[in-house]
Amino acid sequence: MSKPRTDSKEIKDKCGICSKSGVGSWISCEICEVWFHPKCVGIPAEAYKVLKDVQACHWFCQACDSKLSKLIPSIVSVHDKMEYLEEKVDKDLTKIRSDVNEIRLKMRQN
Repeated sequence: MSKPRTDSKEIKDKCGICSKSGVGSWISCEICEVWFHPKCVGIPAEAYKVLKDVQACHWFCQACDSKLSKLIPSIVSVHDKMEYLEEKVDKDLTKIRSDVNEIRLKMRQN
């Protein structure tokens, strides 16, 4: 991300909800990077402090959260298929190597 997720100084961007700028507490969506006043998106002061202090917490605006909730199951499905295919390829390669070694042994014996 090019901007920090939370800030308490003047933001030149306008709030994605109220369209006002100025000094105060702000939070940026980690996907679209639009800035919001925590109050405008219903984030209580205690929750804002946690989001500001704990970088392992993630925050997405409502629009991005909605898209993300549809995207995550697809990502999980693709990941599961990829793991299956990697496992299958590994098994197939092991079998092919074994077959090649058997053929080499037979050729040496003849």
